[in-house]
Amino acid sequence: VQGETHNHIARLYGRSLAGSGKLEFEAPVYAVDENATNAFVTVRRIGGTAGTGPSGTGNVTATFKAFGDTAVEGINFFGVTNTLVFPVGEVQQDVIIPVMQDFQITPDLTVKMAISDVSTPAQLGPQPTATLQLVNVDSGISFKTATLSCNEDAIDGVASITVVRTGSKRGFSAVSFTTTTNGTAVSGVHYVPTTNYVTFGPGESLKAVQIPILHNPLVEGDKTVTMELLTPVNALLFNP
Repeated sequence: VQGETHNHIARLYGRSLAGSGKLEFEAPVYAVDENATNAFVTVRRIGGTAGTGPSGTGNVTATFKAFGDTAVEGINFFGVTNTLVFPVGEVQQDVIIPVMQDFQITPDLTVKMAISDVSTPAQLGPQPTATLQLVNVDSGISFKTATLSCNEDAIDGVASITVVRTGSKRGFSAVSFTTTTNGTAVSGVHYVPTTNYVTFGPGESLKAVQIPILHNPLVEGDKTVTMELLTPVNALLFNP
């Protein structure tokens, strides 16, 4: 201001345009990651920017409401009912909608929004309703199947175990894989104990872990090896 640097910004209202204008959403659809804490939605005034009084003074007011569609209030977001106030010359109001991560694998969920009760002579614009999309960010990691069979004399000498990621695949996820001694197979006799750190990059949903199988020439019944997934990173653990 006047050639000097200042740390704050002030909005200066100029002259108003004739008429009180119309209120509407700036866009038909808004999107926010479910773990973003807050969504920001813009309501704008188009046309005139005068007030509601005969001389063009007075504020234009309206009711803003956000309510559940496929998203559930109190679980996925906090419902909002606000009174919007547009002083003379004001053309935009931003509304904050708190959102919550539900730690569930779901499709993207939606919140409905509406503007109503506009003070006359102002009116509703062409877009008085809009949708807020809560983008799922949750991933789940699990074994592809609960059981897998493999011949002890397999040609390649390994059992290939598939680990899958479901839900969001946008980012990085990881999990620790380990064999345990809870099965009937004996470590070092029937198989080689295996511990791996399994990582999923963006877009990846399948990973394979190989357990070396040892051929025991003794005549025995089928043996079992138990496996565990532990300490997930950026993901939830699911069965199997």
